[in-house]
Amino acid sequence: MSTLTLVGTRLAEPGTEFVYRGEASGCTGCPYRDQCLTLTEGHRYRITDVRENASTLDCAVHADGVRAVEVEGLWADATYPWDLLYLTRRLLEEGRVRGTEQHPGIHVSPSARVHRTATLLPPVVVGDDCEVGAGAVVGPNVALGRNVTVGANATVVDSVVDTDTRVGIASTLVETVTGENVDLGAGTVVSGGPGDVTLDDRVFRDQDLGAVFADRVRTGGRVAADPGTLVGPGAYLHTGVTVSGRVGADAEVTR
Repeated sequence: MSTLTLVGTRLAEPGTEFVYRGEASGCTGCPYRDQCLTLTEGHRYRITDVRENASTLDCAVHADGVRAVEVEGLWADATYPWDLLYLTRRLLEEGRVRGTEQHPGIHVSPSARVHRTATLLPPVVVGDDCEVGAGAVVGPNVALGRNVTVGANATVVDSVVDTDTRVGIASTLVETVTGENVDLGAGTVVSGGPGDVTLDDRVFRDQDLGAVFADRVRTGGRVAADPGTLVGPGAYLHTGVTVSGRVGADAEVTR
């Protein structure tokens, strides 16, 4: 799907690729902001068409002005957690997935075990040695790494779940990223974004991110994470807590 935007005249050639770096200081007060700032920061794009009859517009950033072009997203520079979710969605949408396609958009490893009452919604990838329990719903836009367990009646949507992770029964994960060897207790709830995410003292507003659970995070039952939560490696969240913002590495959070 193409997007209309403005680029510097010298870049306005079909096939040109670029990474969008976001709003520049010179964009303040520009009358063309709504036509220009239409892309996602940190993502790579390719110009597919140049609007030949469009005028060259004055620009405070590009001395030679800007032209209207159509672009298609290629992939994300996975600098931020939400980039990984975006990248996964794109790869799944484009079918760039290895493994057996059981049904259109549903890729399940031969060594995976999916209960007959579980539901897989495309696009979805279920990796080697995974287990999806009774009544669970996985997908759309989900990638399960090797040896992931999704418990009975759990729901996983728009998420990337890495190797050796356990998602407890009746849990709900939306726009969630986990590291390796994460154990999420029964009834864990991540409701998804948008949320404000703080990284290196910089706040990214309204990102489509539910939560990130880094490697070796453990939780008790009925834990909830507010949108944009980042939980550091080795942290332990006790039963019934609600977390938000940033939780440090090896931290222990109690009620």
